[in-house]
Parts: sequence; structure tokens; C-alpha cells
Amino acid sequence: FNPIATGGGMVLIVAILVGGYYFRNRLNKPLFIAGWVFFLLPLAPSLFYKPVFTGFAYDYLDHRMLFPYIGLFMVCYSLSNVYLPYFKHKYWLPGVMVFSAVLALYYSGNYQNRLAYYENATRTTPRSGLAILNYARVLVMEKKYDESLVQFNKLVEMFPDSMNFRLRRAALFIETKQYSRMLNECQSIIAKDPKYADAYFYMGGYYNDIGKRDSSYQIILRAIQADSTNAMYYFNLGTLYRQDNNRGNALRNFSKALTLNPKLTNAYAERGNLYGEMGLFRESADDYEMYVKLNPADPNGYFYRGQAYCLSGNAEKGCPDLRKADSLGLTIARDKLGAFCK
Repeated sequence: FNPIATGGGMVLIVAILVGGYYFRNRLNKPLFIAGWVFFLLPLAPSLFYKPVFTGFAYDYLDHRMLFPYIGLFMVCYSLSNVYLPYFKHKYWLPGVMVFSAVLALYYSGNYQNRLAYYENATRTTPRSGLAILNYARVLVMEKKYDESLVQFNKLVEMFPDSMNFRLRRAALFIETKQYSRMLNECQSIIAKDPKYADAYFYMGGYYNDIGKRDSSYQIILRAIQADSTNAMYYFNLGTLYRQDNNRGNALRNFSKALTLNPKLTNAYAERGNLYGEMGLFRESADDYEMYVKLNPADPNGYFYRGQAYCLSGNAEKGCPDLRKADSLGLTIARDKLGAFCK
């Protein structure tokens, strides 16, 4: 936040307001008012978020500059038609504004020093939960876990009733392999809100990883009881059943997951593989048909769909898929090409 730039911006806004008042009877008022609405629109999140984040400056500056650019363009254009009537062509001002807006958006979209930006945001708006949350997330991405934990602790202190911040801290404990702290965090979340399903979900994944399969089943089932609309819970339950070779229950849970979320690509892959293991190659090909539509860059989709087609007796469809998988770098497809596509 450069003081000179900030001061210059304030002078410009005051000049625009003075010009608007002086020429108020000659202005295109709908355009002028709409411009100010757009200009102030980024403040709306600070007014409507639950819990309310008090960081007005941060909400205004972070990610939403498109609206102020549009608003300022509309305001200045409405004024230019009034106080620059002696110019034969008045399009130079909008042109300059559009060019500067595009340039500024380009630089904001390619901003590299995000850590310093978010740190500065927390200093200028120290009570902004959104600023602290984004700073903590960036610290995690930079693998600065200790510093990130400090920020998550701040969030929990500021918003003790927010289970979301506690759950994010639990996710950090998983990332840093502090599993006992993760379990304690999730248990404290459940004690405050027994219906907070994600806490069960985290615990279930951990129990599965350490081989406590029965505990994992129980926890995932409790997550489903708390929230029966989350496709990922059914997907993970299906994965557990598949690991235990319980194909019927695995199939039912993968299908339930896809009913809740038809774009869950991993569920198509897991169910497609399961159909293949059961000798239901046409059903497997259908699932991988959906997988390829949703994830066309993954060579595995073409490989498994091609293999399923070939095993169902349709090498005419299967061989092009295997060639596609090979062209995308999946070398194991060549063995299948040699077997099915001579």
C-alpha cells in the first residue's frame, strides 16, 4: 500500500466527486450513479459475510478490482461528456482507462509476491478474518507450517464458534502428520457440533491409513448420518468396501456418490474398475465414457475404456482409445495394443 499512490487515488476520487456535484444538472445521472455502485460493490462481502469480516480495505482490494475499474470508467465517461465538450472526439479518455484497467488486471493476475501481499493485508486490517485465512492458506502452500498455525490459532481465537476454522487447523495437522492433534481437534469440533460431518471424515481417513478398518467404517458411517448429501462420504465408504473385496456394498456406495454428484470423476473410475473385475465390461466402458468426458486430458481414461471395449468384443472402438492413451504417454497401453489390435 504505497502512501503516494493512495494519496493520489484519494485526490482523484475527490476531484471526481467535486466535478459530479458541479455538473450535477448536466450529468447522465443513471450512468454516474451506476458507476459509483460498481465502484463500491467490493465492500458488499464485508457487510454480508457470516461471521462478519471487518476488513473493509482488504475486501475491497483483494480479487475484486474488476468492479472498481468498471465503475470508475462509467463515472469518468459520464463526466467527460460534460466537462470536455470542446473535444471533437471524446473517446481518448475511455480508451486510456480501458488500457490501464487491462494492464492493472494483467499484473494483478500475474502477481508473484503473494506472501508479502497477504501479510500486508493482515497488518492493515488485523481484524479481517478473510485476510488472515488467506494468509494462512498461502503459508501452507509455501510449506511454512509453523507460521500458518499461528494464523489459524488467531482465527480460532477471533471466531471461537466457527467450526470451519477449527477444521482447517485440523487439516494443517494432517498435512504436518500431527495426527494426535488432528484427532483432538476433530473431537472438540464434534463435541461442539455433533453434526459437523467433515470432522468424522478426517478421522475416518486417518483410521483407514493406520489400518484400523473397523474404526474407519464407524467414523465414515457417522459422517453420513451427520450429512447424507455429501458424495465424498459415500465414495470413501465404497473405497473401504472395495478394499475389503465387498463388491456389492462398494458398488452401491459408488453409485450413491454419483447420484449425489454426477461429476465425481474418481467414482466413475472406481466403479468402472470394479465392473471390469466383475466381468461387466460394457458397464465398465460406460463409466469410463463419463470419466473421459469429465477428464479428457487423463490417458488412464482412454486406456481403461479401450481395454473394456476390447474385452467386450468391440476392438473397433477399443483400439483407437488404446492408441490415444499411448500418444498421451501411457506406455502400458502398447502391451494392450499388441494383444488386442494386431
